Amino acid sequence: MTAVWRRNMLWFLGLCAAFAPACSVAQSTPRSAIAGTVRDTSGRPIANAEVLTDSLGRHAISDDSGRFHLDSLKPGRNGFTVRRLGFDPASFETALAPNATLLIQVTLNSVQSLGAVVVSGERTIAGLAKAGFYEREQRGLGRFIRPESIDSLSNVTRPSQLLQNMNGINVSCAKARCSVQSRTPPYCLHLFVDGRYTAGETPFTALDEALSAASVLAIEVYRHPSEVPTEFQAPLVVKSGRGVTGQAGCGAIAVWTKAKGH
Repeated sequence: MTAVWRRNMLWFLGLCAAFAPACSVAQSTPRSAIAGTVRDTSGRPIANAEVLTDSLGRHAISDDSGRFHLDSLKPGRNGFTVRRLGFDPASFETALAPNATLLIQVTLNSVQSLGAVVVSGERTIAGLAKAGFYEREQRGLGRFIRPESIDSLSNVTRPSQLLQNMNGINVSCAKARCSVQSRTPPYCLHLFVDGRYTAGETPFTALDEALSAASVLAIEVYRHPSEVPTEFQAPLVVKSGRGVTGQAGCGAIAVWTKAKGH
C-alpha cells in the first residue's frame, strides 16, 4: 500500500464522514421511476402521449419515438393513465421497487373518426352537438347524463341531486345546500355551466341557488384530473406571495342548461 493510496483513502473517508447526514437523508427517502414506450396496435410509436400518475399529479410526454420517462415517484403501488387525442386512454396499476426504474410498453387503441352523430331512438339536440357533448361521449372519457335520463328523474328539485346516483360521486345535501365530491383522490371537482368556469368556494351551492333541476338539460362528469378534457381545465389563479397556482389538479362537472340547448 503506497503512501499516495493511503492519503487518498483517508481523504475519501473524511469526505464521507462530513456528508454522512445528507447521505442518510437521501437513503431514507428512496425514489422510483417508470419508463418505456407508447405504441399503437400496429406497433407504431405514438408521440406526445401523456403519462400521468393518479395520485401525485405528475406527468411525462412521449417523444417522437414514443419513449417516456417519469421519475421521483414513491415506491409501492402506483396508478397511471396514458392518454393521447385520437386514442382510447389506458389506465393501470403497478408496484415500483425502491431506487429502481420499471420498463414497460403501453399500447393504445385508436379511436376511429366519427361522422355526424346519429343516435337511433334518441334525440340529438343541436346545442349539445355544437358544444361537443356527443363527441366527448363517443370518446369514452367521463360519464354522461343525457336529456332523456334527466327527464325520467322524479322528486328532484336541485341540480346537484341529479348526481346522487352517479357512480364515484358523493352528494351530501343538508337544508338549502349540497356538497358534491369525487370518491377518488384528489376528491375536488370544478364546475362549468354552459361551458363557463364557475368560481367560488361552494360552486354547487351557487348552482342550486341559481337553477332548478328542471332547467338542466345534460351533465358531463369527469371524476379524476386524468379524464378532464382541455375545454374543462380550470384557469390559473394567482395567490399573493405564492406565485401562480394551477387548478387543473381536480376533476370537473359540466352542466348544460335548456337555455343552451335551444
